[in-house]
Amino acid sequence: MEQGQTTELERLNHLADELNILQMDKNQGRGVGHLRYVVEDLRMGNITTARTDITNQSDKFDAIPEIKGWIIGNLFIDSKHPWESEKEFKERVR
Repeated sequence: MEQGQTTELERLNHLADELNILQMDKNQGRGVGHLRYVVEDLRMGNITTARTDITNQSDKFDAIPEIKGWIIGNLFIDSKHPWESEKEFKERVR
């Protein structure tokens, strides 16, 4: 594995740790089921699959706005997130 890949995997593992901590105390300590897949995707180094899982479950994040905000700010920095229009994305990444 090359140095750049190791660094990216470490970054994604760190994000997985943060997201896991955020979701663990939701639902009376049971966590958020649909986020467990995202955490696992990140641990495996697959941010594309993590983003797809989030997009497919995007309607569920309105009930957990603090996690939704974290996801937008950490996992969709350079790509369109499921809660923004194409126009908003283009304006944000200018």
